[in-house]
Amino acid sequence: YMCAPCAVGTIDQALLAVLKAPHSHLRAAALARSLLVIDEVHASDHFMTRIIESLVELFALCGGHILMMSATLGGAVRERYLHIFRTRKTVGVSPVPDETLCIGTPYPLISSTSARTAIKTLSGRAKEVRLELLPSMENPETLAQLALGAADSGGCILVLRNSVASAVETLQAMEKQRAGENNNIFTIEGVSTLHHARFAPADRKRLDQEVELLFGKSVERRWPCVIVTTQTLEQSLDVDFDLLITDLCPADVLLQRIGRLFRHDRRRPSAFSEPRCIVLVPDKGKDWLLKREAGKRQFGKERAYEDVRSVAATWELLEDRIAEDGFLRIPEMNRYFVERSTHPAFLSRLAERLGPEWEQITGCIAGSKGAKRQRAAFDIISWKKGYEAEFVSAADDHHIVTRLGLDDAVVFFQNPPVGPFGFSIEKMTVPGWMLQGKDLSELDQGIEARQTEFGFEFSICGKLFRYSRYGLERS
Repeated sequence: YMCAPCAVGTIDQALLAVLKAPHSHLRAAALARSLLVIDEVHASDHFMTRIIESLVELFALCGGHILMMSATLGGAVRERYLHIFRTRKTVGVSPVPDETLCIGTPYPLISSTSARTAIKTLSGRAKEVRLELLPSMENPETLAQLALGAADSGGCILVLRNSVASAVETLQAMEKQRAGENNNIFTIEGVSTLHHARFAPADRKRLDQEVELLFGKSVERRWPCVIVTTQTLEQSLDVDFDLLITDLCPADVLLQRIGRLFRHDRRRPSAFSEPRCIVLVPDKGKDWLLKREAGKRQFGKERAYEDVRSVAATWELLEDRIAEDGFLRIPEMNRYFVERSTHPAFLSRLAERLGPEWEQITGCIAGSKGAKRQRAAFDIISWKKGYEAEFVSAADDHHIVTRLGLDDAVVFFQNPPVGPFGFSIEKMTVPGWMLQGKDLSELDQGIEARQTEFGFEFSICGKLFRYSRYGLERS
């Protein structure tokens, strides 16, 4: 695979070249001869970033080349990667660039170890997005009414929630308001549903196909529709919407989501003459982000958006833009939004201003970052020392991973049941957190599923699971 003239895969395949996994030396030797292109490099967490740094070091030592691409990478992270390539070492502290210099850096920009080149010929895709804040993050009924009303005006509406649970409750509120009718609600085979990662592979493939048929670039005539999703539609599919309703999230993530707005050149319904983004926020103020209940919306420790300082910074940026003229100008303001919500200096000052509880978060984030980086470093090979057999011996002691998190389990069904959309389901992935602490030995044999009116149910490790048009749920 790595010896192919041109190969496409996930970043995990490349990361294994610098981890203590079997045949990593063969991966490294084959990979180092190629130009490595890493897309969406901003999407890596601290654990994965540490492994990518070692991959950058390996390529620098071999005289290789890496091209990293991102529309929302912060200046501090960019300079860290460049510093590693220049010095050919990951150890030590790299200088953090001044925050004012980062904000003043041109956008778009091509950076290398030798020079920086501003891209003067832009794509012509600049747009002004009207921003609105709606304090209804925990009110799915209000959200459902807003989304359906917009679809009734002729638009294609994207509702993007931070968690599967939030997405499901939003769809259920929409169905309730439509009294069982699927008018303007996204469907598969006449069954209303949503788009997230907790579907079986066969159904997920069908979901992707239907989304592209309805909202893709090649669609000439579009019908009004609301689709409720999670991060799965954030940057994976080339789709286009007339209105975006999204949960609050860090600015770099928000910019990715806004990229789904007015993405393609097409005629719009009269009610959607300009791109408009409605951001859902809690109605309890920024300190709510520090509460345990915020975890249900993916904010805080061990959640998708752990650094709530970045979330609060984004909230303030949106308030400032709305108070000034109500527009976010893309790409003109991209650099400002990203740096103000990700640069360590800005985040530290924000925490000081918001109070002692927020200052404690700064220390917690630093500790969490250090722990994740140290966990990654434990499994990383130092190719500077040459090849030694013990480099891969760690694989015998524990499972080598490229991403942090509980191990997911793949369930195979003895007699494939029929899913909610009429397709046979042979296998399904169950998230590790749903099985935490359970013995998975019974998964070595096929699992029996029981057909129901909504889909099917199955039991593993003493837990009952339901699979329906809402995806996989623990009953």
